[in-house]
Amino acid sequence: MRASISLPTLLIAALLTFPATLRGDVGQTPVDIAKEYTRLCKSGGVSDAVVQYWDFATLLEIICKDDLDRYSPREKAAMSGMLREAVRQIMSNPQVASEMKKASFDNFEQKPMAPTVTAVRFIATFSNGKSVSNTYIFERPEDGGSWRIVNAACNGGPMVGAGLRGSYLESKLPPLEFFKGLLQAQAAAQP
Repeated sequence: MRASISLPTLLIAALLTFPATLRGDVGQTPVDIAKEYTRLCKSGGVSDAVVQYWDFATLLEIICKDDLDRYSPREKAAMSGMLREAVRQIMSNPQVASEMKKASFDNFEQKPMAPTVTAVRFIATFSNGKSVSNTYIFERPEDGGSWRIVNAACNGGPMVGAGLRGSYLESKLPPLEFFKGLLQAQAAAQP
């Protein structure tokens, strides 16, 4: 007996996978996504890369941990948006964007850390010849969604989340006020 799939089932499956197909991330590994991310950065699409591939809600949880429990989903979304905008501004700084365009990105390797968490390491070589090792932490929802960047570090330094957590704790500000300040400070630092 030959099994068949009904037309409605096929249509539902197509609708569920269509957005991922448009993004091109169906079946992509974290290394594939890291390469696409760096390709976008190199082509001048740094803002697009940050928005498309980072998971700021998870990074927010890394930074604030249990302090987020007293905030509504709407407030958490607002803080996540402020964090995304601050990172986008940093990465879109004309000097940073210019260096990203001239850089080469090589030696991509991935190391699974858990079933839904993988580290990707690669080398960025800049126009001055300096090479910088990068580690990006990717996480995928247990339901099988797309891999997203949730943390990163350069040259063996601290993870972005740990650095921001330290700043957050040192500030003694409520999370919402901390992220407002972070966004304002970053906006003021833009040329």
